[in-house]
Amino acid sequence: MRIAFIVGGFPKISETFILNQITGLIDLGHEIDIYARRSLTEEAVHAEVIQYNLLPKTHYFDLPTSRSGRVLRALRTLAIEFPSHPSAMTRCLNLRRYKSLYSVLNNIMHLPPFLSHRYDGVMCQYETNGVDFIFLKDIFPDLKFVTMFHKFMLGDEKGSHVYARLREHGDVFLSISDSYNRKKLVEFGFDNRRIVTHRLGVDVSNIEFKVRQKSPSQLNIVTVARLHPEKGLEYGIRAIRELIARENKVKIQYGIIGNGEHKAALNDLIVSLGMQNYIQLLGPLPTAEVIKWMHASHIFLLPSLAEGTPTVLLEAQASGMPVIATAVGGVGDIVSDGKSGFIVPPADVPALFSKLKYLLDHQEDWEKMGAYGRQFVEQYHDIKKLDRRLAAIFDGLVNGGIAESGVYASV
Repeated sequence: MRIAFIVGGFPKISETFILNQITGLIDLGHEIDIYARRSLTEEAVHAEVIQYNLLPKTHYFDLPTSRSGRVLRALRTLAIEFPSHPSAMTRCLNLRRYKSLYSVLNNIMHLPPFLSHRYDGVMCQYETNGVDFIFLKDIFPDLKFVTMFHKFMLGDEKGSHVYARLREHGDVFLSISDSYNRKKLVEFGFDNRRIVTHRLGVDVSNIEFKVRQKSPSQLNIVTVARLHPEKGLEYGIRAIRELIARENKVKIQYGIIGNGEHKAALNDLIVSLGMQNYIQLLGPLPTAEVIKWMHASHIFLLPSLAEGTPTVLLEAQASGMPVIATAVGGVGDIVSDGKSGFIVPPADVPALFSKLKYLLDHQEDWEKMGAYGRQFVEQYHDIKKLDRRLAAIFDGLVNGGIAESGVYASV
């Protein structure tokens, strides 16, 4: 099949789950093109981007941010495309159907590359892309449209009406968790028969399982996250400081892998707490380097204030270490509290400290927690199994239309 992936930015170092889906479907023999809302200038790039020659397969929209810029871009696009595709472009202009000038302008600017490429299906990552690109079903009625939901910022901020056209015309809605995501989809009025729980996956075959041995003199802790306030890194840093302040027998090192707009503020916090000899901001790293850091660490910490279902928690568990995370989003679906690690309330420094101290004092638990986490990831989040299942979903839509029969409701 020929499938168009619609994403935010590409290649994005933090979104390994998208890259894994793309390369997995290519490995299964499918033809993938990538449509990115914006180009990126990240320093680190995953090796698979080069290995699979994905950049030539990527179209960047890079739409103007100002309203005047969007109007001018849309008018130029309309002038170029209308003579060759009058019917399709006219349908994009239906203000009564699309409700807003913003949507009409987006339709005009997003449509052209799809006019010259025919796809069996579209795979939208994130709700925003599903909402903005569902208009393609009006232009290509036979196109199968799948949206993978991670967070629900649009619905939470603006209400369920923002999903009206996507709810009506989308073929399948992929939920990355049963507890959080599926419940939110139902809450926002999506047809339960078209909701499929399809978990995030990691390439387990590329993550060596390493038993964490007791370490009487050194404790290494690692976090992988965007440097953004919603990741709660301030609380993690403060909990680490508390641990260091109360522990004089073990040398403690904390590495934070990632990049983002909160970098300067976090660096200032580390300096103000006098922790620059213990806590490092390591910047963005490709997956192979991230896994090396995980293997060199004893505990994974993710103190988020908001999440969907964080892939890094799966990678950390697959590598064999216990994790500490917060009770947000779908975290409870992928971390077994007390078995593969611990889940604590968000923004709770004493709770984070308490679990860090417990794992430091009970190093005999590291091995069994790591083994439990690895087994869980292998059973439910192996990307190779999930990619075959995603391909089967598209195959069923294209060749059998089984989404309409309600078969997916029990998958």
